[in-house]
Amino acid sequence: MEEALRNHLLASLPLVALVGQKIRWVVSSQGDTGSRVVLTTISRVPVYHTSGQADFADARVQADCYAENALAALTIARTLKAAIPKSKFTRDGLIFSITQLSERQSYEDPTPSHRVHRVSLDFQVWHTSP
Repeated sequence: MEEALRNHLLASLPLVALVGQKIRWVVSSQGDTGSRVVLTTISRVPVYHTSGQADFADARVQADCYAENALAALTIARTLKAAIPKSKFTRDGLIFSITQLSERQSYEDPTPSHRVHRVSLDFQVWHTSP
């Protein structure tokens, strides 16, 4: 799921125009600064039916949109949301259905002179298993 979702976001030209290739899972790469997106799977629950485990799962994914100022972080978040289809879609052979659950804003002070703004988006991601 992780590779396919990242590939889907990297296919969004407006999003790539804002963050480049800096869409990562769990942590930023060393040296990543400025605008970027960090994705984290908060939970993943397999789905079962009467004959056993189904071939899909229900995941909660957090997307942290980082930028140098609050407006830029909001712009990245809005662009990321626009990159996700409103109906189910297929990427790299997996079927996805994604719904936004929440949004919040914050900032971090990694150094005393450098504040990084963040918009965090939580999504429910139904997806088939690879």
